[in-house]
Amino acid sequence: MRTPVCALLLVSAIGIGTVAPEVQADVFIKQQHHTEGFQMMGRSQPPRDFTQKMWLSADKARSDMENHSVIVRLDKNVSYFLDHSRRVYSEVPMDPSQAGGSHPEGRSSPEERGAANPMAQTMPKMTLNITETGETKKIGQYPCRKYIQRVESMMGPVTSEIWATEDLKMDRDLYVRFSLALMASQPGGRETMKANMAETRKIRGVPVLSLTTTRMGEAEVKSRVELVEFREEQAPPGSFDIPAGYSLQSMGGPEPGRGAGGQGPPKRRP
Repeated sequence: MRTPVCALLLVSAIGIGTVAPEVQADVFIKQQHHTEGFQMMGRSQPPRDFTQKMWLSADKARSDMENHSVIVRLDKNVSYFLDHSRRVYSEVPMDPSQAGGSHPEGRSSPEERGAANPMAQTMPKMTLNITETGETKKIGQYPCRKYIQRVESMMGPVTSEIWATEDLKMDRDLYVRFSLALMASQPGGRETMKANMAETRKIRGVPVLSLTTTRMGEAEVKSRVELVEFREEQAPPGSFDIPAGYSLQSMGGPEPGRGAGGQGPPKRRP
């Protein structure tokens, strides 16, 4: 599935805006990504350029970039991470209390979750801090305000300079929860979703330009994301559903063709 590095970059690239709640029409967003080359563990990583497309509806959202997609279903309180090259997907509950266990509907008590994963109590939590700088400028046709967003996780710190405009409108809660759902896929991210909710609402509007620096040990990754298209349009049918024939696996789970423990096929979506 998507690597932790890519997911962290995606969180910073999208930004987390608070916008007009009365707008319920589907929204299409297209962003252009550029990541500079960097060195990691003695290996050179070349620059990368790709396009990200997003659809946001009243209670659903979808992001497509390269061979991966993320589908957020607020109506089911779950996020799906799809790997199209392998035709597999994983699911992450947006509520930590639903993350497995023997209780009805997959709910487990804190004691059960701790017993199942003793490291959960000591794992560093993902934290988010957003500061409005008061600086403004026009980027393209949009008047923008500057924010500094810092994400701390066990993968390393991520700092973003985000320029957002209030001239573009979309559903505020969906956009916020979409970004937080991406954070939930990272170690410690799911447990801090509610705590970070208030912080995410500091950004007013839609990000037009994001400049991000991610540090992983001695490596530093710099990326740039620009808004290239924004319009109200009905999402294509089936956009928020798992494609037929895709197999379910856990985050960081087995390769296709093997289930848990390497025995048997994974669950396949009919």
